[in-house]
Amino acid sequence: MKRAGTIGKRLATAALGGALAVLLAAATAHGATQTRYYQDRGFSGSGGELRLDVVFKDKNGNRKFTPRRLTLWYTEIVPVTCMPGGDQFLAQVLPTSIKFYKGKFVFPMQDDDFDGQSSGKVYRKGKRMNGSFIVRDFDPGPGVMNCTTNGPRAWDAERCRKPNQSSKLPVCRF
Repeated sequence: MKRAGTIGKRLATAALGGALAVLLAAATAHGATQTRYYQDRGFSGSGGELRLDVVFKDKNGNRKFTPRRLTLWYTEIVPVTCMPGGDQFLAQVLPTSIKFYKGKFVFPMQDDDFDGQSSGKVYRKGKRMNGSFIVRDFDPGPGVMNCTTNGPRAWDAERCRKPNQSSKLPVCRF
């Protein structure tokens, strides 16, 4: 009799384990995520470069991915005017966790020596993003302060891919 009870316990444990595996597989299919990369190589003609990393999620398992979080804001060679100090260039790498709301985000960038903001929106089923970026006050170091972009700068970013990914998208420069 002990043997029959042990076999029954093993069968019950296996059935429970199988049911949990099926539930986990279903949950994974409904919660699929993708990181998509975007870049603007000229800040819409005003100089500088921008890269954005955005996490998209398929909540219902129907392959319709929607933007959820901005996870990286990376700028390079963005011209700013400083008083005193003249023209300078701004470069930033900001890991973030900014939520999207209806395909849009607002990213206030404030620190001890930096005050600015970026906002943007995803268009055409995630194929491009555009928005604006402004530096109100940036103090990079001694003798160079009160740097600004002299108003908002528009950006228009297209999707790109990392070099190790295979796709028809262009490779992200940075």
